[in-house]
Amino acid sequence: MERPLCGNGSGFYGSLETQNLCSKCYKDFQKQELPKKAKADNEPRGCQEVVMKMNPPLCANGCGFFGVADTRDMCSKCYNDSLKEELAVKVKAPDLDNPMNSNAQSQPSSASGVDAIVKGSTSVKNRCKSCNKKVGLTGFECKCGNMFCGMHRYPEKHACNVNFKAIGRDVLAKQNPVCKGDKLQWRI
Repeated sequence: MERPLCGNGSGFYGSLETQNLCSKCYKDFQKQELPKKAKADNEPRGCQEVVMKMNPPLCANGCGFFGVADTRDMCSKCYNDSLKEELAVKVKAPDLDNPMNSNAQSQPSSASGVDAIVKGSTSVKNRCKSCNKKVGLTGFECKCGNMFCGMHRYPEKHACNVNFKAIGRDVLAKQNPVCKGDKLQWRI
């Protein structure tokens, strides 16, 4: 038994499973027959999530960057700004339980706390402070708190402001107790 030719007359062979159409004509037939709405409804949820990840929503603040659902549909900059504003509002609100609490004392510490929270999560030191070269895992951290490459790792190469002599003197003073001679006169 010979295979039947395509019903559309393309010259290729068809099959009974594809209604006597070749594979190309059968795909075209499916596209025409099945509306897009029915196809979208029959898709599993995972496919819709993949489509959403491929086309992320724009930032909710309208800055033009893409937002993420984890950051309330905002870009990272707008999200950090909103966190700062929320913490500032919480700090500025008067504490009704304790009227003796003064705002002047709590304000400076809270402003530094907000910056520490935001900076702590985003600051990564991976460049040399002197030449701005990427150092990655091979960087050297100095006692001044900065990261340096192999060329600028020594304190004299990057004009370090840490007083190593004073630190050494303090260590020696703590490790070596003061030695004094006997105060007894008769031992002489």
